[in-house]
Amino acid sequence: MPARTDSPHRRRNPLRVVQTADGPRKIAFVRPNDLGVADHYVTVKPGQEVFVPIRVLRNGTGSEVVFTLFQLPGMSAEKFAEDARLVESDLRTLKAVLE
Repeated sequence: MPARTDSPHRRRNPLRVVQTADGPRKIAFVRPNDLGVADHYVTVKPGQEVFVPIRVLRNGTGSEVVFTLFQLPGMSAEKFAEDARLVESDLRTLKAVLE
């Protein structure tokens, strides 16, 4: 399917800078949308950007957050496991804030 230039993942909001365990990282979320798409791009170092897909799905009176974590080429199993632990911690924080 050809990429649509008006799709939510094509247009980004301005960059934000967040502090991480690995130092400051630039993050750009896709434009606000009604589709539950909260994808973002993380600049891990100049010239290297990682795509992070997130979906928020309605589920009855609540919702489910689906976060896809990719093991990048050359990433060790240990680093991937560490990233998974960090994501799990972030998702627990998100749940606590929203409940």
